[in-house]
Amino acid sequence: MALFNYSLFSLVSVLLIIFCAFRLSAASFRVELAPSQVAALCKESINHTFCLDFLNSTAGIPAADLLGAGKITLKVGRDKALDARKCVKALLAQTTDPKLKESYKTCMENYGDATDAISAAKASLVAKDYATANIKISAAQTDADTCDDEVKGLPAAAELGERNRYLFNLLNIGLLITNKLGGFHE
Repeated sequence: MALFNYSLFSLVSVLLIIFCAFRLSAASFRVELAPSQVAALCKESINHTFCLDFLNSTAGIPAADLLGAGKITLKVGRDKALDARKCVKALLAQTTDPKLKESYKTCMENYGDATDAISAAKASLVAKDYATANIKISAAQTDADTCDDEVKGLPAAAELGERNRYLFNLLNIGLLITNKLGGFHE
């Protein structure tokens, strides 16, 4: 009986040591998003204030690691791209001006492409394929920028322009995160 208790104790001890070692090694691979890292990341951003506001105030990001923050950023980006596309669709339905119609159609296409690119970027991020995520995020940024160029100076450009710039700035954060995770700019 004493031998059985000793064997059980040894087995439990070994399992506990393995569990603790696994937890420590897994924790060492996490890149926590500490306030100092937020500040450093946003220092590289094209819009420092936007970056700080977004990363410090968006639900889930302050408690997330860098990968989690990237996922949340891309989810918000996809939601914003879908929202912008709905806005463009409404503007397109309201206008009779042929020039505006063409511009809005271009933006509809841009935001459809941006939505797809952001979804692909998020899938690449989850797969830890940071280079592909970067490419897809850059493509979505280009789509937002192209729409912005398309509607500059046109009626209703202010509202749509704000959406374009918001998405562009948001995706810049996504790029910074994937660069950091991929070790592209260490």
